[in-house]
Formats: sequence, structure tokens, C-alpha cells
Amino acid sequence: MKKIITTVLACFLIAGCSSTPKTENASCSYTQEGLMTATYDLKAENNEITVLSLKMIYDKAMFGNIDFATITEEEKAQMIDAILSQSGISEDMKGVKTTVEIQDTIIATIEMNLKEADPDTLKNLGFDFSVL
Repeated sequence: MKKIITTVLACFLIAGCSSTPKTENASCSYTQEGLMTATYDLKAENNEITVLSLKMIYDKAMFGNIDFATITEEEKAQMIDAILSQSGISEDMKGVKTTVEIQDTIIATIEMNLKEADPDTLKNLGFDFSVL
């Protein structure tokens, strides 16, 4: 998945470059086996990607068709921790905001402000912008 993200970002950067400074937005999404949909939103200013947002929607079929309304707050917290730790994201990362909502589906959103985020942290997450 990290290679896919890096490739997508490189394509958007190359396709979006122009000679005049401006703000641009780009978005793409894909669905994996009908169980998870990922949407990437990118914001660029002056031909540099400044914000990357990743929104993942998990179908409850991934979790055995659990009725999320019946699970406890403690169980929800454990699921949120598992989702974030699996992605390598922690809530205390500079320039990275996360939200996870559990309703009929699980919606995890990760927003990275590339001006504020630590480059080494981004690299560890699979976002190496130094090669672009």
C-alpha cells in the first residue's frame, strides 16, 4: 500500500506542475475487494503538495458483520487504537491529525500537513517526498 501511495503522489505532482503558482486540489480513490474504500485528497500550493488527506471507509463485513451499535465504548477505543497502530499513525505526531468514527461503517481519516510534519516521520510511514 505504501508503494501505491508514493506512486499516486508522484503522478499527481508531475501532472499538476505548471509554471504559474496557484492552489490545486486532486483526489483519487480505490476500493479493495469491496470491503475498504480509500480516498486520497491532495492540496498543492506553488506546485508543492502541502496537505495529504487519506480517508478509509471499512465495511462492517471486514469485522464479521458486527453491529457496531452493540459494542461498548471500550471496544470501540480498542478498535480505533488497532486501526491507527496498524497504519503506523499515532495521535501525537506533529502535523498529523487523525479521526476515527464508528457508526454503520468505520471511517478513518488521516490528514498530514506536509509543511508541519517531520520528514523522517513521513518517510517511516512510506511518504518519501525527497525523491520527487
